[in-house]
Amino acid sequence: MSALPFCQRLLTAGRLSLASIGLLLCASACSDLLTAVPSDEDLFDAPVAGLSPAELTAFLRGDEEFGRRFSPLTGLGPMFNDVSCASCHSGDGRGRLDNALTRIGTPANDFLRHLGGPQIQTRAVHGALAEAMPSGVPMSVRLPPPVFGAGLIEAIPVAAILALADSADANGDGISGRANWVRPAPFVGAGEPGGGPGLQLGRFGRKASVSTILQQTVGAYLE
Repeated sequence: MSALPFCQRLLTAGRLSLASIGLLLCASACSDLLTAVPSDEDLFDAPVAGLSPAELTAFLRGDEEFGRRFSPLTGLGPMFNDVSCASCHSGDGRGRLDNALTRIGTPANDFLRHLGGPQIQTRAVHGALAEAMPSGVPMSVRLPPPVFGAGLIEAIPVAAILALADSADANGDGISGRANWVRPAPFVGAGEPGGGPGLQLGRFGRKASVSTILQQTVGAYLE
């Protein structure tokens, strides 16, 4: 039921102020704009059709790990933001306002690690102190991004992505974009898609700043 007819009926009975109507209308509008915990039918954590038995087994193992809740006995802490991957990415989708993250850093790509960067960890195990937001540094509040479809993005050939790059909007569609070349972390081997020596095409993270799912996942575990 929409908020407007409901408010009109209550106004007829003389039981709502105009301010109350405004609050109800805002609540109705915000319910369409803000992220909530998804219902079962809206989850994105199901496997794609056509997987081989080995691929399905790998998917199920990953899905189990994604939902695993860590404790200090299994490696949680001393500082952290939440106890599992699924706690931040509900149903493999986007996060919510109540688990928004704070990132710090400078335009020169200084992640301010000596101040707790790049991501402030607001919780801590018993006996430790959570990180506090340092004053006077650039900061950005972000929702945890959706994680579904990362394997499909990984499978797109480099040539296909480069063919769609249009940094000067030559085709006049109002959209411009360019490939972001990044250097993988040293622990990412050449056998990993997007890994190896030299520059690789960025595909993951904000502004395609990471070239491999492995490195993106390691970063999430650390922060």
